[in-house]
Amino acid sequence: MAGEKGHLGSEMQTLDALDSLEGGTQVAVHHDQLQKTVKLASQDKRVVMHWLRESWRFRRFSQFLKAKRRDSVALAAGGATYDTEQVQKARKNMIENAALFAVATGAFKSPQYWQVARPGVYPHRCPFCGLEEGANHDHLFWSCEGNRFGERAPTNVLQKRLGWPVGEKAFDEAVWKHMACTVLEVWAHRFPRSPPKGWTPRQPKEEGTSGG
Repeated sequence: MAGEKGHLGSEMQTLDALDSLEGGTQVAVHHDQLQKTVKLASQDKRVVMHWLRESWRFRRFSQFLKAKRRDSVALAAGGATYDTEQVQKARKNMIENAALFAVATGAFKSPQYWQVARPGVYPHRCPFCGLEEGANHDHLFWSCEGNRFGERAPTNVLQKRLGWPVGEKAFDEAVWKHMACTVLEVWAHRFPRSPPKGWTPRQPKEEGTSGG
């Protein structure tokens, strides 16, 4: 395809000229990674624009995996790949809930993160078990004995880190509920003067206790 390999973004100027294309003219753009070919002249503009946006999301996801963020490095090492259906389900089900939105976009920060980034500003202990060191993302959600999740943690790297669904309705919903409650509990301890609306935080563990 013309322009940058594997992306529709370089074809935006072509979209502006759709109305001027003569009948019968076929301008096709193929996205290698999404395995999608869009015929600019014959397909509805809404379809074309949808795949243009989807290409943009794929591009941003690819850039995210190349970043030097901890979650980016972990997801790239875990073999995370872009899946159109998974992204659509995440957008549909996680965008309206503040806690889930924070998780899904990588905006939620663990106590360990703030212990390193801004030591002494926010509580560094795990609010569930009182762990002093190592209250990271994986501990909070999946390995803390004080915040157990069912019989098994997610195996899909994107679900385990960002909560993105895998298509198992009951399991996806259980993961969302668990992750949302975990985030709200952390926020309630992090911002005790303005905890999440309607959320009553647990009593914090005594200083010096540990677990998990």
